[in-house]
Amino acid sequence: MYVKATTADRVKSGRGLGVQLNQLFIGIYNVDGEYFAIGDVCPHMGGTLHHGWLDGCVVSCPLHMWEFDVKTGKSVWPGDADLISYSVKVEGEDILVDIESPPQNENQTSQSDGSYVDAKGRLRWHRNDELARQLQMLYDILVIGGYDESHARRYPQLAYTISRHHERIDAIKDAGRLTEIPGIGGIVEQIITEFLETGTCSKLEEWGAGTPHSVLDLTEIPGIGAKTVGTFYRDHGIDSLEALKQAIENGTISGIKGIGEKLIGNMERAIAEKLG
Repeated sequence: MYVKATTADRVKSGRGLGVQLNQLFIGIYNVDGEYFAIGDVCPHMGGTLHHGWLDGCVVSCPLHMWEFDVKTGKSVWPGDADLISYSVKVEGEDILVDIESPPQNENQTSQSDGSYVDAKGRLRWHRNDELARQLQMLYDILVIGGYDESHARRYPQLAYTISRHHERIDAIKDAGRLTEIPGIGGIVEQIITEFLETGTCSKLEEWGAGTPHSVLDLTEIPGIGAKTVGTFYRDHGIDSLEALKQAIENGTISGIKGIGEKLIGNMERAIAEKLG
């Protein structure tokens, strides 16, 4: 079943755009005027792929540089797990994506129940990958806002566990068995239940209320984590790639402890890629 994902003018040549269709996170890419769509969640640590770098038809995850062919979904490096590749067609200015019957490739099969088998033969679930991405976002928002990182660290750790769990997470929740997963209990169980039922949680809403969404773009720069972004944001008011560019130009960034030339180079490349 093809559904409208976006319009062609929003996906510039050599760029990617993330969309959510029926609880599926999908990245749409423009390669020399042709449009392709693959899963937008990196199977390694839940990175958002369309925030990465597109070189030809290969996109690199901004977290740890895993690479995927956007035409096929196949892993280029390190080759551990492929992504779903969705059929795309253009009608007028609309880009349509077939979300029910994505083509299979050699290293991954997808089922109508939302499961797939990765290159290592493990049963995986798209819904688990999506929840893992939400938990990673929660971690980023908390740490950027000044929450104790040692307490927030459990969320990306749990994201990794859930993304690789052999059962679908919402089925586990419906059966009242969330606490069987190591690391889930009490408040964390409530947070996961909220994410699964509403797509967000009160903790994320509370801590994210005063934090512009644009600040999350900074966490996608290689070598920069939420703690560093938190320093940029809370101490220097850097809340976007545009603000980061200005801070580099006026010397603010070079004066921050722990920020060297190599990291500044990563920032400049990311800014050039994203802002043009």
